[in-house]
Amino acid sequence: MNLLKKNNINLQIFILLLAICWAFFPTFSRAGTITSELQAQLDTLSPGEKISVIVTMSEQVNLTAIAGKPAKLRALRQTAQETQVQPLEYLEEQRQVDKVEKYRSFWIINCFAVTATSEVIQALATMPGIEKIDVDRKIQIPPVTEGRIQSPQWNIDKVRAPEVWNGFGIDGSGVLIGSIDTGVDSIHPDLAGRMRNDGLC
Repeated sequence: MNLLKKNNINLQIFILLLAICWAFFPTFSRAGTITSELQAQLDTLSPGEKISVIVTMSEQVNLTAIAGKPAKLRALRQTAQETQVQPLEYLEEQRQVDKVEKYRSFWIINCFAVTATSEVIQALATMPGIEKIDVDRKIQIPPVTEGRIQSPQWNIDKVRAPEVWNGFGIDGSGVLIGSIDTGVDSIHPDLAGRMRNDGLC
């Protein structure tokens, strides 16, 4: 047996073993899906304990490739509806047996939030079409610094706002927002000089 044939047989054996692992060990297919931070927390959960996570789907809409605002919105909703069917059906089943506390779908970035057990989260990670599962963490709002423009917050990119600005041609210019919230900070740097009181309250 020459070296070329021997290498070919070894490659075939390797592929066969890889296929067996893929079929019989589902967690093998989730490498890189669950973030290391989340995995560390999952490892410390007691049986039945639940944790809140954000599950992001791999299929995302390219807004720049679609013309017209209505078409863009339809594409965003349709993509979320079509790609989230399997995981949301699974979550509803698990909610009935108290392994899922709650879940909520978001179409604007094609993701969903869920509070569930480690078992459920691990199962989600094996499903096709899921890109990443991360901790649903609380974000501390930074204090307002007078006289200095702060850099854009992380959530601006997270909700794909720049794509909306560029794709829809919307940047907030000329928009009047009404509010009946008595907690508005009228001297906040982002609002100062841009508020008016119509005396409606």
